[in-house]
Amino acid sequence: MGALGYALDKLTALMILDLSNNQIKGDIPFQLPPNVQKMLLANNQLVGALPYSLTYMSNLVNLNVSHNKLSGNIPDIFHEVVTLTTLDLSQNNLTGTLPSSFAALKRLSSLHLQNNHLVGTIDTLADLPLKDLDVSSNNFTGNIPPKLSLLPSSGYLGNNLNMSTGKLPSMAPSPAPSDSKLTKSIDALPGDPSRNANESNRGLKVGHIAGIVAASIIIIVLIITAIFFFAWKPKEMNIEIKDGYSSQGDSRETSAKWKHKAVPDITTIRHLIPTVEKSRSTDKSSNSSISASVFDVMELQAATNNFSQEKLIGEGTSARVYKATLKNGKILAVKKLDSSIQTVHDKDFFDVMMGISRLRHANIVEFVGYSTGIGHRMLVYEYISNGTLHEALHSGEDKNIKLSWNTRIKIALGAARALEYLHEICEPMVVHRNFKSSNILLEDDFTPRLSDCGLLPLTYFGSQCQLPGQHMGSFGYSAPEFAMSGAFSAKSDVYSFGVVMLELLTGRKPLDSSRPRTEQSLVRWAAPQLNDIDALFRIVDPSLKGIYPAKSLARFADIIALCVQPDPEFRPPMSEVVQSLVRLLQRASIIRRRSGDELGFSQRVIERQDLGE
Repeated sequence: MGALGYALDKLTALMILDLSNNQIKGDIPFQLPPNVQKMLLANNQLVGALPYSLTYMSNLVNLNVSHNKLSGNIPDIFHEVVTLTTLDLSQNNLTGTLPSSFAALKRLSSLHLQNNHLVGTIDTLADLPLKDLDVSSNNFTGNIPPKLSLLPSSGYLGNNLNMSTGKLPSMAPSPAPSDSKLTKSIDALPGDPSRNANESNRGLKVGHIAGIVAASIIIIVLIITAIFFFAWKPKEMNIEIKDGYSSQGDSRETSAKWKHKAVPDITTIRHLIPTVEKSRSTDKSSNSSISASVFDVMELQAATNNFSQEKLIGEGTSARVYKATLKNGKILAVKKLDSSIQTVHDKDFFDVMMGISRLRHANIVEFVGYSTGIGHRMLVYEYISNGTLHEALHSGEDKNIKLSWNTRIKIALGAARALEYLHEICEPMVVHRNFKSSNILLEDDFTPRLSDCGLLPLTYFGSQCQLPGQHMGSFGYSAPEFAMSGAFSAKSDVYSFGVVMLELLTGRKPLDSSRPRTEQSLVRWAAPQLNDIDALFRIVDPSLKGIYPAKSLARFADIIALCVQPDPEFRPPMSEVVQSLVRLLQRASIIRRRSGDELGFSQRVIERQDLGE
């Protein structure tokens, strides 16, 4: 029971992780043991997608996640996992085509993908040394590569695959025996009562058999109907939420009760945008409690010196953020919501807390808990000490932070993974709607952590007290469709991500009134120059001092150009952005290892190398 933890990456000495045949729920965390050789998670209730962090498990030999509820595409992450010999992804809900990186698994001898919803061809497996292959019961098409046709044909059934000798047989059931054969079979059964009573009568009459069969069918139908009725009978769900209300510090326990239909177990993150009316609340996650701590307001007041100015570390249109030091020495960040959020009904607020508490990703700031009561509502997060990306890029010499080119790619990739998680793994998807460099916090090793995730419902519920668009993104980051009509979608987040990438490329702010009029809007100024390599060299951040690979710079610019397309239809999904940045970072790492220079090649050296490729 329970879920996998989010600190498995600390188990650096672990070689075998076998948690098969349990009832583990939730997703596979991004943080995985880096040196493990066998990871066996079969026969659980895991959901979501395979994490991209598998690409860092360079010692992995055996991976088995079969018989779970994993979904989405198989990510293209196997270029670095070349030690893999056994891979079992069978009995899940995986979709899409086989990743091209499967071709890099030159030691793979056993591959099981049966009983998923995979499509396309299996050509990427053509040159693998497979001795055991099962791709049955998918939707594969095309020809079976000659080398693979030597393997048992049963591993290909249930697809639309062709062998050199013709089409594979389908998995249609064998025809039922005829009535005469059925009668003969029944007559031949030993111990027949009629046979004992009368040796001359060798079996039951056909009419008797028909009557017995009909009666059996009626009984079975009645049983199934009764089971269905009782399984879907409305049940009363109790949700207990511990909450501190009084400013004097007393805590009280409240219980929310409502009628709700019983449904199957949750398989993915749900209820991230709650319904407004209780009577319409039919979400599948309503039977789950908030997995976060409840803080007493007095405790938070003491931890922040009564929310003093010296503890203020951030401020926005809807909240102020304070650094809090608890009695046990633990440091947290407290987001004190403004008065507009106080109008949100308790149930709506708790629904949002429930949704936020389920967001778990290595590149998302961890939600620790909350405090609510008369006149106050506060959210408590882990404290990230290295400031924001906005500060690192735009605070000049004050911060004394130098971001190398590879570090900038790393930051872009981590932020992209956070958005991909919100858009494509959470169900229903979570639109951030306020993606900007000041919401990207940096750890000491510059790992990015996205903040303010899942807060959109709060701005929705409190919007009656706000100016239109006050919380819906920030000027300079907002997509054109939002500025024109107020429309916002996941593709609007993609646009905002492109603006942040422009900040990383140029070192400039999205809007800067101190610059000449034609250069005040970063997108308007930089976008026309992204496809011109000479122009790129002119607009790149001067603080990089020319230390960056030219090809990497051009590819980085290509990704930006797609993300900031005026028409949202032409912007890529975040999963494609992640894949592009993964390849970019891998290439940058290879170049860095070749050069022996931690900051990478200079522009001129790379250009000479590119000509020789």
